[in-house]
Amino acid sequence: MAAEPAAETLVVAVFVLNMVLNAAWSALFFGMRRLGLALVDMGALWLSIVAMIVLYMPIDPLAGWLLVPYLAWVSFAFVLNMTMQRLNPASHFLGATQ
Repeated sequence: MAAEPAAETLVVAVFVLNMVLNAAWSALFFGMRRLGLALVDMGALWLSIVAMIVLYMPIDPLAGWLLVPYLAWVSFAFVLNMTMQRLNPASHFLGATQ
């Protein structure tokens, strides 16, 4: 089933947003050590994955279902990121860790 051009544009835009958020998380968490900002980014990443699943299901259900493990992994990584933020109270929520 082919999607409408506007729907295709939305699917591609959400996919590109997902890739940008994914790359940004790595830079924020590992590169800049901004645990709080990385956590905010990961929340947006999680929402973009849910949006991709919702958008892909009508076009290709298999593609939508194949994103579920990615969503599970990002959910687990979110908990790890949140735990690291909580275990480092000396750092500001949006600031760099020492």
